[in-house]
Amino acid sequence: MYKKGPWWARARAFFTDPLNFSVNNAAELGPVFETPVPFRRVFVVSGPEEIQKVLQSNHKNYHKSPFYNALKLALGNGLLNSEGNYWKQQRKLMQPVFYKSALHGLYLDMKSETENYMEWLKMELTQNAHFDLAKETMRITASIVLQSLFSSDAPLSRDEMYKMMVELQEYVMMRALSPQKFPLALLKGQHHRFLKYRRKIDDALYQMIDKRAKETDPPHDLLSMLTFARDAETDEGMPREAIRDELITLFAAGHETTANALAWIFRLLAANPEKEAILQKEIQTVLGARLPEMADFKDMPYTRAVIEEGMRLYPPAYAVGRLAIHDDEVGGFHIPKKSIMFLSIYALHRNPEIWEDPNSFRPERFLPDAPAIPRNAYMPFGFGPRKCIGYQFAMMEMQLLVPAFLQNVHFTFPEKWPEPQTLITLRPKGGMKVVINRRM
Repeated sequence: MYKKGPWWARARAFFTDPLNFSVNNAAELGPVFETPVPFRRVFVVSGPEEIQKVLQSNHKNYHKSPFYNALKLALGNGLLNSEGNYWKQQRKLMQPVFYKSALHGLYLDMKSETENYMEWLKMELTQNAHFDLAKETMRITASIVLQSLFSSDAPLSRDEMYKMMVELQEYVMMRALSPQKFPLALLKGQHHRFLKYRRKIDDALYQMIDKRAKETDPPHDLLSMLTFARDAETDEGMPREAIRDELITLFAAGHETTANALAWIFRLLAANPEKEAILQKEIQTVLGARLPEMADFKDMPYTRAVIEEGMRLYPPAYAVGRLAIHDDEVGGFHIPKKSIMFLSIYALHRNPEIWEDPNSFRPERFLPDAPAIPRNAYMPFGFGPRKCIGYQFAMMEMQLLVPAFLQNVHFTFPEKWPEPQTLITLRPKGGMKVVINRRM
């Protein structure tokens, strides 16, 4: 058990294996415990009421942890990173962008991108074609998000934008998770590439923002929605720098989380063929060979349940970091100001006191007639005022892509289970190898 042994061994376990560290120690020590970390007071929190206090009932006492500072290098001061009144104003301006009425128009583009991708994928398939499923789900979700952001011509091609944004993300992940590698990044030119790519993306985004602001009949995409968003009381819009930050943030948060969730979901289905058979029957009954319309979602409860159970077991946002501004009390623990709160969503979702047989894939937990899930026990998109603003977009995307893949292709995975890798999101380490064949 990680609680035993010298403090430096326990500290290392927290950094190298935070998933098992959180689950195992929560089972032994309870929903809140302190873990040794040099120069910091760090508390690991996995209880539903305790997380609720940090993220909702006393959220004003907790700001983003220092980890998020590195993300600002690429993402700027978008919703993910901003705090206080500025965050509140931006959230207010952006909320209408994700109303159901606005999402309906975006769904048409989402379907079109999915159809194009499926045609491309089937063209690529040869007998027993080997792929990295994590890359493929990343490819389609990035394409969908970029189309939703910029439906019209852009100064940079879609491939250029994707390549450079991925490079930015990898760089900030290094700065956030392994800051000691920064001198090496300078020597290898990674820092220079980061600055070059960020400048090129900024130039392209500002050019698109300025052009869009002058259009009288703009296309229905997220760039238009952000450019023309106005405060109902003051009639003020967003400065162009704020639009830039939100566009970058929406791309980063809007494709990687969904892509990783999908990869884990398909791996879980392959390991549970009886669950996949139930899902396939629902898809065939409701859709046949066509892609779903938004109106079909209500008739596909098992599809949604599969997605929700997949995110319970492998939540893309596996943890949330917060910094205590003032002293507090959480779960019977005194929390001194400047303490780091590591809120383990992964451990919450696998708590045996909440979930029966917590490590098993059981989508039935989320069906409409199932027993109610305990309050605050499930939060794959966060919780409280800072719950992910795009969660409906993400759910809509997954409810489209899960049937689309299963209608068209069949996955065969190696027996070895992929090891989860805790980067900014919960990725399969080294990718997710798979053989893809056309579904007959």
